[in-house]
Amino acid sequence: MNGDGGSRFWNRVRYRLGGEEFRGKPANVFWSQVAFYNFIQSPVSGGARVRPTGDQWAVAAPAFLEVLMKLRPDRVWIIGRELWRHIPARQGKGPDITVEGATIPLEWFTLEDGQKAFVTATPHPASSLFVRELAPALAEFVHREFGTDGSNLGLASVA
Repeated sequence: MNGDGGSRFWNRVRYRLGGEEFRGKPANVFWSQVAFYNFIQSPVSGGARVRPTGDQWAVAAPAFLEVLMKLRPDRVWIIGRELWRHIPARQGKGPDITVEGATIPLEWFTLEDGQKAFVTATPHPASSLFVRELAPALAEFVHREFGTDGSNLGLASVA
């Protein structure tokens, strides 16, 4: 995926996640540094805004964890509140990130070698709540230096 052209969704993801650093640059500069993953791996029938079935949610979790271990990301942005409720249990929770009164969660998965993949969730980037309030908090999540072991979370101890 090079991200050139395409839907507004892809541009919103690029600008929200990449920020000013990627404005004015070709889309492939951004997309060569990130991965996009669809949690539900089978078609959801019934039209727009139809939720996956219980079976679709259940089989998606193990596949997500497998991809997480293979890709070894530093950050994971979960897009959508419903999806956040179905993401497998995280191994840790840090202090929420609050910027200009807007708050997003900060949690992490611990990878096999102890590295932490930090994760947060927001509503869909097309929502007015996201544009008005959450974009600065997401930018803080992306750019804050946590340390791969979580040593910069501001906690007394990190499990």
